[in-house]
Order: sequence, then C-alpha cells, then structure tokens
Amino acid sequence: MTDYLTTKEVAAYLRINEKRVYALVNEGKLPATRVGGKWLYPKDLLDEWLDKSTQIPPGGLVYSLLEQMLLIQGSDDPLLGRAIQLFQSKTNFPVLSATVGSSQGLAALEQGMVHIASCHLDQGQIEKQLAGMDGYCLIHLFDRQQGLFYDSAKFGKHSNPEDILKKGVRFAMRQPGSGTHKLTLSLLKQLDLGEDNLEQIGPFYTHAEVARAILSQRADVGMGIQCAAEKSEQVGLDFIPFVTESFRLAIPLAVVSHKNTARFLDFLFSQIPQHLNVQYPGYSFDKLGQIKTMRSQ
Repeated sequence: MTDYLTTKEVAAYLRINEKRVYALVNEGKLPATRVGGKWLYPKDLLDEWLDKSTQIPPGGLVYSLLEQMLLIQGSDDPLLGRAIQLFQSKTNFPVLSATVGSSQGLAALEQGMVHIASCHLDQGQIEKQLAGMDGYCLIHLFDRQQGLFYDSAKFGKHSNPEDILKKGVRFAMRQPGSGTHKLTLSLLKQLDLGEDNLEQIGPFYTHAEVARAILSQRADVGMGIQCAAEKSEQVGLDFIPFVTESFRLAIPLAVVSHKNTARFLDFLFSQIPQHLNVQYPGYSFDKLGQIKTMRSQ
C-alpha cells in the first residue's frame, strides 16, 4: 500500500520550506493529490521524482572524480607505467591505474567506471567494444614490438616461432581478454597449434611476469613486448618478433576536454619520446599524439 506524506513531512524530507513545496505543486513538478482540501504526496512517486530530477555530471559520476584523480585501466605497458609515475612525482596529481588487459579496460570505460582505457587491440575490435558509447577519442601513443621470449641457452638461437613452439613446450600464458593473449592465439592458429598442444603456465598479468617465469625456468617460452625481454632483471631473454602493434588510449569526449586530462596527455606527449625511450627498446613514436574522434552513428 502506498504511503502518503503531508506537506510538512515533504518539506522536511526534501529539506525545503512548505511554501516551496506548494510552489512545486502549482508548477506541476511535484507528484501530489488533493484530498478534503489537503495536499497529500505518494512517497513512492516522490522518490521516483527525486531519482529523475537528480543531475549527473557530463560523462557520468566518475567524471566528477577528475578534479581529484585520474582512473586508468587496460593493457600493461612498462613505458606508460613509468610515465605515470613521473607525472605523479612532478605534479602530485594521483593517477590510479590497473593492468586488467585491453578488453577489460575497454569494458570498464564503456561502463563509465574509468576515465581512460589503454589498449593494443586493432581499431575494429576497439570500435566493436565501444559501440555503445556516444563519443570518444583514440589517441595514439606509440608502436611497439611483440614477439616470443625464450632462453637461447636452452633452445639455441632461432628466428622463427615454429622452431620453438612444439608440442609439450611450457608456455607462459597471459590472462584471457588481454591483447597479448589474443596475439598468442593468433600465432598458434598460424602454426596449426591448439592451446591444448602446449603446457600452459599462468595466467600472468604483465609482460614482466612472463619474463620472470621464463628466467626462473617455470616456463620455456611466452609472448610479450621486446622491452620486457631485453630488460629482464639480471639477464636478457632472446626475442623473436611477431608483430608491430599500435598502443592507444581510449578517452570519452567529455573526459578528454578536462583540464587534468589535458595536463596528463601533454606530459605523455612531451616526456615519453624525449626521456624514456632510450631505456625501453622496441618502441617507435612516429604517430605519437595522433587523435581520431569516434562518434556513434
């Protein structure tokens, strides 16, 4: 049964005076019914009216957090991670990031849970995942080499993946949904190898974890970026290139125009190629900062 409130109760509930309640009724904005010369207000309709009247900032509730912090989820990349650390140290502005994989990062962005998704899927896959978004930008950061990690002390020197990927090999797998996991499946398909032909170790959530698994001899081979292979702790791993891929940031239009987002992007564009690439092999910056605006049809 519906509960009804009096004008005095509504005024207390909404934290306004009774005159304002009557004004809202006269303007036809407040659900009310007149019984015996008195106004009564059905509480369920009043709550529904409050919900519909609540104003949400452009870009969703997460957008309002941009004044305090930046939220990033998506693909693991050590160069981006280092740039985020430098940005925070120089600006004291917090950037909270999580390496959950390209697909999960895009899903979080589409659901309004983060401000930025980092990904290295091809553009068609990105557009498919973000088809429900009103508008967003794809910002190109860099290209990077992905390929196979292995230890030549065990396998000898090789230049072809098929020389190493054979039945029974222990493969350090990235988590399902990550772009690197998708690349691994693509390579196995090219070689007519199914996942069940390999002894899968993992899953691992970063390129560095894959490298450490091979260095510690928990696995024989894995897929990852060149940088993680050559900069692996005490000794470098051997690397067979497989693909050069684009690494992008997907950002909603309402977020990309915010002053704190702009400050973060300006820092990335200026710092990544000038100060970091010497320590991080396997990257190129020819298309750094290129922006493609995507809008729903």
